Amino acid sequence: MSNLKIIWKRELGNEVLDLALAKNALTTVVGTNEGKIHCLDKIGKTLWVSEVNDEVRAIIISKNGKLTFASSDSKICGLEKRGDKLWEFQTQGISNSIDYSEKGKKVLAGSFDGTLYNLNKDGEILWTRSLGGEIKRVSISSEGDISLAITKDNTVHCLDDGGEVMWKKTLKGDVRDTAMVNKDDILALVCDDSEIMAFDKNGIIKWEKDIGSQVLALDVSEETLDIFAITKDNVLISLSKKGSALWKHDIDEKVQKLAVSNDGKSFVLSTVGGSILSLERLEEDIEIFYEILCRGEKKCGTFVSAVYTDKCPRCSSDKTIVRIIKEKL
Repeated sequence: MSNLKIIWKRELGNEVLDLALAKNALTTVVGTNEGKIHCLDKIGKTLWVSEVNDEVRAIIISKNGKLTFASSDSKICGLEKRGDKLWEFQTQGISNSIDYSEKGKKVLAGSFDGTLYNLNKDGEILWTRSLGGEIKRVSISSEGDISLAITKDNTVHCLDDGGEVMWKKTLKGDVRDTAMVNKDDILALVCDDSEIMAFDKNGIIKWEKDIGSQVLALDVSEETLDIFAITKDNVLISLSKKGSALWKHDIDEKVQKLAVSNDGKSFVLSTVGGSILSLERLEEDIEIFYEILCRGEKKCGTFVSAVYTDKCPRCSSDKTIVRIIKEKL
């Protein structure tokens, strides 16, 4: 049993192209087709909005939520915790995938022209590598010493700290996502149509699991190494680090992106309709309530609402404090 419950839901009013979750801080960043980066707190309230000139195709945030990196057409940019831009790097082709190495403090990005970019956290180039074809997805290890890139021909490229290719393997299906593990003899996970494959550092497949439906996105809990995936038929699936099924949960909306907290208990998903869903694993007898403290001009005071809202239900003020109350029935 999954025992997943919706904590909050936000309608952003435009198409969500990517999202990421600060693994420790539970801060969510969202990139949209209107060139906006939205940063939401742990109850879904907007912390800041930053605008760039073009579509935000890919986005990633540091574990503590203090650094955000985004790719917007032919630019990669770094932002600080209030959304102010720290730097901007111009790429030769449209950049559509990005990842961040927490310990190595490196940014990895791939572009449509087949160039892989490795930058430091200040936006300075460390190396580039041409992979000969459009790059769909990238991942980098926490230490920053191993990079992974998926090209349009569904080839997995594994590169070392200097950008040299260690191995590559072409898969038969449509590879849509990858997630770096780099623990317990598993380097990375790749979804190949309906299969999730675990590769070791030498490119050998350690195990593979057929989910039964096309996998759209992957993520991993760093604490438990549990694996999470969303599928084309709108199911959130959990696997153990050895590939055995743990649980699954049906989502009532058409989902497309996924991010998981460090402990594997909290999830954010984006929908085709432009919504962001936050879910959490709770005990069956736990119910969610929202205590809203209005701090607007009318000072409505404190009351409880059954659902999350980013404005005061009484006076519509956006100057509110929202607390999540979790109570046993």
